[in-house]
Parts: sequence; structure tokens; C-alpha cells
Amino acid sequence: MHLLARAAEAAGLDFRVLVVLRRAEELLVQTARKGYGGRREPMVLLDNASALLAQLALLDRRFFKCVELSGLHSLEAPDRADLQR
Repeated sequence: MHLLARAAEAAGLDFRVLVVLRRAEELLVQTARKGYGGRREPMVLLDNASALLAQLALLDRRFFKCVELSGLHSLEAPDRADLQR
């Protein structure tokens, strides 16, 4: 992700990341219900979370926002003028 951010910056593009958070219990229950991953799924999810944390640590906090999945409906839509900058 850090390389992607640097490439976007070099191209004059604005790079932003929205990280959608979900409680681990909810995530595990949903993946189990859908039959994803099997018994190793918790370890896969933990590895993915660790990789994401490491990538986010390389970015300035101004370039990413973390929101809870349950709170997505409360996000304000960006102003159209902001999108065109």
C-alpha cells in the first residue's frame, strides 16, 4: 500500500484509504456460516490483520480513516468539489 501511495503521489493523485473494521467475533461467525476457510480461518484473518496494520503504519494518519462496519451509514458523503481536487 505504501508503494501505491507513493506512485499516486508521483502521478499527482490523491491517495486515501478507508479501513472498514468489524468485530472479530462477528467476522468469524459469518465466515463459518458461509463455509469459508475452515479451521485455519482464524489464523488467516489474524495474519491479514497484521499485514494491514503493518501497511497502515507506513502511511501518514491523514491518509486513512478507520470506521466500524456498523457505522458506515453515518458517514457523510464527500462534497463533489472535494472529489474533483
